[in-house]
Parts: sequence; C-alpha cells; structure tokens
Amino acid sequence: MRLIESVVSKAVPANRWRRRFIAVVLELMLLVPGKATFRNLSRYSGYHEKSFSRGFGRTYDWTALNQAALTEVIPADHEQALVMDASFIGKSGRATYGLDQFWNGCAARAERGLEISVLGWLDVTANQAYSLSVEQTPARESAATSEPVKSRRRKGQLKGSKKPPAVSDERRVVAYLAQLRRVV
Repeated sequence: MRLIESVVSKAVPANRWRRRFIAVVLELMLLVPGKATFRNLSRYSGYHEKSFSRGFGRTYDWTALNQAALTEVIPADHEQALVMDASFIGKSGRATYGLDQFWNGCAARAERGLEISVLGWLDVTANQAYSLSVEQTPARESAATSEPVKSRRRKGQLKGSKKPPAVSDERRVVAYLAQLRRVV
C-alpha cells in the first residue's frame, strides 16, 4: 500500500483528510468484495456511509491520479504513446443523457446508444495499455430532446426524412480534442 500512499501524496493537492480519504478508497476498491456502494465501503473501513457521500460529493481530478500512478509504475526508458478509442454502449429508453446514434463496430453500423471515448497510456515495450481518462461523447443537438423521431417528424423538424439527421462528426471530433487537451 506504499505505492498508493506515494501516488496520492503526489497527485492530491488537498488537505490531509482528503489525501487519506482517497488512499482508503483506493485500498477498499482493491479489497472489498461485491459492489462498491457507500454502505459496503463503510462496512470495511472506519468511515461512516455519510463520510463517503460527502467525500465523493467534492470534485477530484482522477486523471491526475492515474497519471501519477502510471509515471510511478512505467519505467521512463520504455517506449510510450497516448491512444484514443471510442466504445459503443447499447442503451434503450428515452431519458438517458447523451442517447444518440453512434457507430457500433461489432454490428458494423450506427445504432442507438451511448459512446465513451477512452484516452489510454500505451507502454509499447511491455505491450500493455492503461486507461487514463474516460468521458461520455456528447449527443447531437437534435438528439438532446427526449421526443421520439416520429413526433419530431410530425412537427416538421425532420422534413420528411425517415432517418434522424446526419451525425455532426465535427462536434464529436471537437469533444475528442477537448478531452485530449484537458489530459495532456
């Protein structure tokens, strides 16, 4: 657990309670069986369920923690690169944020669901990849409404088209670049 403590001390520019809290959470994630709910985490630690709620209520830069951990573990003489990949998550329903048409590589077509973009740290020498940052890809403006396509067509928003409007690739590329800028 010395690795966790050294990484947290480098990556968490907060007070001592915050550093200790993050270190305990990381240790519990490795050790606790079952789901990582606040109640389950409180069973295996000295913190109360409400302390976990308050601790996770504050913002925290998890990407900085991942970067600190990877620089600690991966030797500097290894060949390294950053990689990005978008992954499709099938989802039904109407009220989910970000629900839109995204490319599903398994089905080789665009389908309704969610998409996440993963920025990874690649250790070429060890043939290993590590997740550095994961963000949800935003939906198109027209997909932000929860109305089904048929009712939008009736209102004249889709102008006789049977398919939803074309995906704005430019907006998605801007989102991917913004994620890359935040991390690098």
